[in-house]
Amino acid sequence: MIRETDNPHNSRPFDVHTWSDHPEVNDFLDDIFNLLPDDFESQSNRKGTPTKRVLKVLLLDLFVVWKEDPTKWIGISLSEKAYSSSRYNALHLSKKTLRVVHALNDLGLLDWLNHSHSKTNPRGNRTTRIRASDRLQEMFAQAALEEDWVRLNEQKEVIILRDKDEEDPGQDSFDKDGAKKRKTSKNIEYDDAEFPAFLDGAREDLRAYNDLLNGCHIDIASLDEPRFDRTDDQGRTKSVHLHQGRHFVRRVFSRGSFHCNGRFYGGWWQNCPKQYRKYIRINRQPTVEVDYSAMHPLILAAEKGLVLEEDPYVLAQSISNEVSDQLQRKLVKAFLLTAINAANPDQAYKAFRYKFSAEFDLSLTRNLFDKLHQGFIETHPALEDSLFSDQGIRLMNIDSQIAARIISGYVTLRKPILSVHDSFIVPKDDVEGVEFAMEKVSEAVLGVPLKFKRHKQFLSIDQLPPQHLDRDAYHRAFEGFVDDFTFSPAYDQRWREWEARRFD
Repeated sequence: MIRETDNPHNSRPFDVHTWSDHPEVNDFLDDIFNLLPDDFESQSNRKGTPTKRVLKVLLLDLFVVWKEDPTKWIGISLSEKAYSSSRYNALHLSKKTLRVVHALNDLGLLDWLNHSHSKTNPRGNRTTRIRASDRLQEMFAQAALEEDWVRLNEQKEVIILRDKDEEDPGQDSFDKDGAKKRKTSKNIEYDDAEFPAFLDGAREDLRAYNDLLNGCHIDIASLDEPRFDRTDDQGRTKSVHLHQGRHFVRRVFSRGSFHCNGRFYGGWWQNCPKQYRKYIRINRQPTVEVDYSAMHPLILAAEKGLVLEEDPYVLAQSISNEVSDQLQRKLVKAFLLTAINAANPDQAYKAFRYKFSAEFDLSLTRNLFDKLHQGFIETHPALEDSLFSDQGIRLMNIDSQIAARIISGYVTLRKPILSVHDSFIVPKDDVEGVEFAMEKVSEAVLGVPLKFKRHKQFLSIDQLPPQHLDRDAYHRAFEGFVDDFTFSPAYDQRWREWEARRFD
């Protein structure tokens, strides 16, 4: 049943790799299959993908989304071209998918919203939306299916090559109002023979990494429900569900080149709001995040044979008497990150305003931008030619190579590690180990070790602030620290249930 309050943007794309071989899932599949018209198979292409395979993927994806949020939709393409033979379609779902979707709708098993396309409002464009109807939800409940029975097919491609990508700042463009235009991207077919040397064995390593993650319990100890909300770059709030056993990390390359981007994407921890990230636990252990400091500026300096001993975001002189040193550093960092990524000054300024206007309590004028530019090149003249040169996508490729080596080492040791591009989250007992790896790997790739810092220093009760401080001073000292010994009772229950299922 569709309600007036339904939000078609509360959705995610149809995943053609949702799978399970559990006997009770197969029994449920048989029950739904028997509801199809008697002549359904005779009207289908028997040489194509087996109907039951298509039906299983659809039903399981509907089930997973229903468990996440009964109001959430699946965006599904009804174009035959979307189901062609491709490395990104490992289960070979064919155009028969369209017939199966319509058949489920005819049986009253789906809620359905037609696609929307508008030339005047492209942000409102959407594919057709489907989700489990009340009837199908009742059938799911009666079948007592378990989320743990559902996984992603192990052949799902983990090395993705795209023409464009949302994470590619060098391809950003802005409308006359300063809003970023939405980029549409498509996956590109490729031959493994095109891999550069640094990708040798990368697919196998990444699949082993996913296998390692899916053997771990990764959760946020402060949450009563295993989900959090996040806002996308269009201001839309979406719910993120913390699945166990369906972690899937991939590497995404851009601009049709394996030398552009290549970062690791897919882990919910990458989109985790700051107030929750410090409560992430891996196998019930508190974690610490270690972050490379000013990674891209330091890489650019290293490539020129320079070592920046001082903070690259601190200028030699103040740009204004009205701007504090602390605020100026934040402004310089915002300027530099956009200037390195942009192809020209105008694009950099538009990105600067778009990304950071809400963050600073002052007007981000072009005059301010130009003062930051001038102050930076006076402080770091050797990096002047790195500004407005579309360096970001190449630097992302370098930091992805560093991350890949660190992750590969942890997979070999069978130790969990979570990548957030230029930072890593590990159980607290392994913080010194990841710092050692970050130092040695960056030195191996760049010739010099990169600096890093811990985001959370409190690792044991011995590091609590001294009790003799007055109340206000104590709370100020404790701000940003995490009590390793407390957690939500609901989290504890999730952990115990997960651990019990491991040995069931």
